[in-house]
Amino acid sequence: MNSKVESYLSALERELQNLSTSERAEIVLEIKSHIQESIEHEGTKLEDVLKDLGSPKDVATKYLLDRGISWKPSGSSAGASVAIGIFKWLTIGFISMMAFIALMVFMVFKQFSPFVDVNEEMGKVKLFGGMINVDEKIMENFDGDFDFEISDSAQHRYERNFAIEPGVRIETIDVNFGNGKLEIENHLNNTIRLSCKTRKSDTDLVEPSILQKESIVEIDMLKHSGGKCELYVPPNLFLNVKAKNGRVELEKLVNPMTVKLNNGKISFENAPGAKYKFDIDLGMGKADGFKSSNAADAIEVKLSLDKGRISND
Repeated sequence: MNSKVESYLSALERELQNLSTSERAEIVLEIKSHIQESIEHEGTKLEDVLKDLGSPKDVATKYLLDRGISWKPSGSSAGASVAIGIFKWLTIGFISMMAFIALMVFMVFKQFSPFVDVNEEMGKVKLFGGMINVDEKIMENFDGDFDFEISDSAQHRYERNFAIEPGVRIETIDVNFGNGKLEIENHLNNTIRLSCKTRKSDTDLVEPSILQKESIVEIDMLKHSGGKCELYVPPNLFLNVKAKNGRVELEKLVNPMTVKLNNGKISFENAPGAKYKFDIDLGMGKADGFKSSNAADAIEVKLSLDKGRISND
């Protein structure tokens, strides 16, 4: 038999791989008989017969559809089809995953937005969509990690005084403050005075400690959970303040200082006639335009806040 016919029938048999061996043989034999009959009895040229039949794939598709079977590619075509199918589903999976992540991010932003909301007129700062509220007169926090509420009507008060003895050299005051409101002012005598008030009962209070270590006075208020504290310090001593959450007010101080607050508000009020060199470090929120002096005797002030507001009152 002509090699073209053999090649055509072999290709047809490969395209019929979804059928049983007997069915494939029956179809191939039928097509072979049709080709022979057209050439021998009708005098049709082989090229015309094959052209009228169509490609082996077209013939196979017709027979498969007649039997209710979808056409499945063979050989390298099948491998390519499988690869394309896998790639398609991987792509769909990747797009679905990215869409899910985007949806989660959107929901988080919606839940906690705005992250920082500053109301200058009311003297309020809201963090994480209101999860933490810092107010001028009342501070409330609704997250379990923190626990404080401050008001001018707080009933429980206590005071601490630390006198710096004559001849004793003190260079630094270290202040570690937890959650609440801390006001720091200067006074002219050689005493460090601390006055705090809170709504907590006496049994719940963890009072701060004031200790001297060589040239450093350490004031530890980390375990003092909640309250409003006023700290009076001698001028010119270096202040190193670290606070967690709330408000830190620095009122007309002439001390060089570094103040670090995690969340809330830092307010700084210039002393009359004093010159300052400011270093403002704000992660997220709003800061006023502090005016620094380049004078040699300018007092160095560094204010650092992760989230909230830094004001120059």
